[in-house]
Amino acid sequence: MGYSILTGGRLGNWVSAPASGAVPYGFAFSPTNPNLLVVSDAAADAVTSYSFNNNVIQTVDGPVADQQVAPCWLVITNNGRWAYTANAGSQSVSGYTVNNDGRLTLLNTTSTGTGNAPIEMALSPDSATLYTLNTTNGPRSLSGFRIQQDGGLGALYLPTITLPTGSTGIAAN
Repeated sequence: MGYSILTGGRLGNWVSAPASGAVPYGFAFSPTNPNLLVVSDAAADAVTSYSFNNNVIQTVDGPVADQQVAPCWLVITNNGRWAYTANAGSQSVSGYTVNNDGRLTLLNTTSTGTGNAPIEMALSPDSATLYTLNTTNGPRSLSGFRIQQDGGLGALYLPTITLPTGSTGIAAN
């Protein structure tokens, strides 16, 4: 699913493997283990982890279902312990524990609010806050969550911000 990277940043051989889940969509490499990739499986309503070793891609765990609909974007916290996926079809965010070996455990699911389907996600630089850009029947909206010590999400009050209907992308600072 990409090129191996050689010393000095040169590209090596093309490396690929079939996806374990259906419709791989969002993905993130673990900040603490660059050989670990976590991928949302949009049609399987699940998340899968993969390892890259010696130009071989292997499934580590998954698909691990979250009983939600259309997990799309995915982020991993700086400490590599928590992964979150935006479930656009069920207006929620699912949290996963990422073990040192790359195994995944569904942690929780948190609503982004009625009518707020999360379509983009971003973490604050310190991974203390998770933001979602939501699509509604009209303008876009934002939701914010504090990441708790146990990886759970606590609602964060954000002032009402109305964004144009076609707004895409989100970054946090």
